[in-house]
Amino acid sequence: APSGLVQARLTCPNPAQPFCLWSLSVNAAPSAAAAQDGGAAQAPLEVLLNVTAPAATDPVFAPPLAAAQADPSYSVTFYPGFLSTFDISGYLSSASASAYVGFTVGPLPDGARLSAVRGKGLSAAAPATMTLRWQPSGGQLGAHPVCVDAVNSLGVAATQRCLALRVVPDTPPVVTLRYAGAPLAPASPAPRQCGGAPCMVVTLHMGRQHALTIEVADGNGADTVTVEPVRAERNSCNASCPLLPPGSTLSPLAPAPAPAGGGIAATRTLVFSPAYDDGGYMMEHCFRGEDSCGTGDGCPGVRHTHVQCVWLQVVRCQFVVRRGQQLQEIAAIYSTDWLQLWSLNPDLMHPDLDLEEGAPLYVGHDYMVQPFERAADVATRFGMDAASMAALNADLRWDPAGLTSPVCDSVTSCRNMWWCVIPNSCKGASGSLYAARAALPAAGSAR
Repeated sequence: APSGLVQARLTCPNPAQPFCLWSLSVNAAPSAAAAQDGGAAQAPLEVLLNVTAPAATDPVFAPPLAAAQADPSYSVTFYPGFLSTFDISGYLSSASASAYVGFTVGPLPDGARLSAVRGKGLSAAAPATMTLRWQPSGGQLGAHPVCVDAVNSLGVAATQRCLALRVVPDTPPVVTLRYAGAPLAPASPAPRQCGGAPCMVVTLHMGRQHALTIEVADGNGADTVTVEPVRAERNSCNASCPLLPPGSTLSPLAPAPAPAGGGIAATRTLVFSPAYDDGGYMMEHCFRGEDSCGTGDGCPGVRHTHVQCVWLQVVRCQFVVRRGQQLQEIAAIYSTDWLQLWSLNPDLMHPDLDLEEGAPLYVGHDYMVQPFERAADVATRFGMDAASMAALNADLRWDPAGLTSPVCDSVTSCRNMWWCVIPNSCKGASGSLYAARAALPAAGSAR
């Protein structure tokens, strides 16, 4: 039985007798002081049973209290600060024009209230119902036993039902990020931008639409939840970073199926189609789920938050072809010519044919960054201006010193760092770094 309750089913030895007397012994657990003086206490208890034959007008409990007969540990969950309700319903075994159903309820916890009885309970389809309303406080955590009788107007009662009103701590919301229908998990190994800490990463492509679902769930069904973008802390652009990727949209909050264990859930969807100049975009975006702090004014409960972040990175130098596009059109987008793109994509059999829709097309050359190199110097070497370099590498645009400062200073820190370049043979440097070194005088030689 719920904590603090004792239930027993008693039967008279001779059902033909209208009355019978039972004698019970009740054992009570001793207090610490009583235990020192002699242990447990016993007290006799006499119960007078009035035996009556079942009648068609006997009351019957309707669900959910009907379940309390089969499950003596039946309980109803409440959360501090949240107003919740529980319906007590019953009906007559058989319809009667002269009888109806009412209820008697044992002691209630502080603050709990009962409504007037609605209906007469003439059938299971039209039960009599009384509603218990309670907004417990934070100091009422734990189980509060309550017993209920359904009684008809003739004074006959159904078998008593007892349950526990269980007050548990309010559950915080949980934010889950989903991409392509699957929940995201930390990348392994941790990418460089995460500083060795676990983080989630989604790889995107220019020219393709992507959707990221942000789900917030809360085990408290009486709660309400929201989810909003918040500023990430690990981006190099700091306060100037966008809350959402440029050109993306975030849908309004929409209800979602409740979690398996009950409660509420809602989702928002971030839709992002990286533009032609978003290659190399690499930024952390965070989303905060928040619940309410109770029912009514004054925040009677506790407000909780949960933040999840994801790194969105757009592949450099690759553009996903759309229907009907040709090399000349895409070359014009990147201020180059079709000959450059033709040479970068040896799988293309003819430069004038429509390209395969959805296929990635190389629009530049990947360049492995070396220690102490500056993007502006690399652009000059390949005959590009700073604007063209930044258009091919979005991360350089968001970093205030991206073009003019070295991004790494050792082989280890430069590992897996790339830029996208489109060489211009007419404007680029004719020699290489190694040719310049070879022209230097040998050590110790005369100048």
